[in-house]
Amino acid sequence: MVVGLITHDAGKTTVARALISELVSRGYRVGVAKPVAGHNIWYQPASVRNSIENHILVGEDAVVLKKTSGSEDPLEAINPLDIALAPLDPIYYLRSLRSYEDAMASMISSAIMLRISICIERGINTAHYIVYRRLERIPSGVRRVVEDIALKVYPRPIAIDAEALEPLILEGYIASETCYRAIANRHQVMVIESFNNSASPLARLENIDAVIAVSPGKILIYDGLTYLKALKVVLDVEGSIHRRWWPTTSEVLRLISPLEIIDTPYIEDINLFGEFTENLTDKIISISKEAKA
Repeated sequence: MVVGLITHDAGKTTVARALISELVSRGYRVGVAKPVAGHNIWYQPASVRNSIENHILVGEDAVVLKKTSGSEDPLEAINPLDIALAPLDPIYYLRSLRSYEDAMASMISSAIMLRISICIERGINTAHYIVYRRLERIPSGVRRVVEDIALKVYPRPIAIDAEALEPLILEGYIASETCYRAIANRHQVMVIESFNNSASPLARLENIDAVIAVSPGKILIYDGLTYLKALKVVLDVEGSIHRRWWPTTSEVLRLISPLEIIDTPYIEDINLFGEFTENLTDKIISISKEAKA
């Protein structure tokens, strides 16, 4: 499992992609999972293209992981919960620009579309949602893009009020486990990418051999069983029943020590990054074999 030490741009997908590519080159059948994903329509135009081309709301990470692994699993199963964000129009906040900053920093306040996919025996049930009244509060250029996506995805989005967003996201977060269970046993190795700085992308997780915590320029590798025990301690001690969201990576990592700490080379230094990828893969395979021994 690959987790982030910071909220944004930790480098999770870059490290996951490198690990997947090396595992595939060594002959492993690799499955991938990005159970929860969020992307901003303004900053990530690739997510717009992906959504229109695949006729489902989907970000860049899931598409990259699927392509790198060669997995035949549907994108909806790889990434069952997807949240699209859009910038808000500041003209509605001119009397309180601090509120504008707060709203832009909040996923719940800036989410405009949502997809929830649930894997069942007969296939995958997918639903799209759109916060229709929020459309008028985003800049017109972005609004046209959102409307275009809404016309191209299937099934067509259901209009919801902003108040329904958080319960739906939590519902999708819990339901995402159905798709992970549906694809996990099909592969020799699973590489799971978390979202933001969440300690886990799934409400229930087991059989994790290794956890790679990523930050710019550095990664920390943890024993999977030790990590899951620490996650349980955080949930039990701090009362998960009262939580609105899952624990952060830092809440778990403060309780345990890494097996390895590795410097990450600058990605454009291809030779050094290739050597780094080989060494990382060797370490993960070794940890996995020890966990299964």
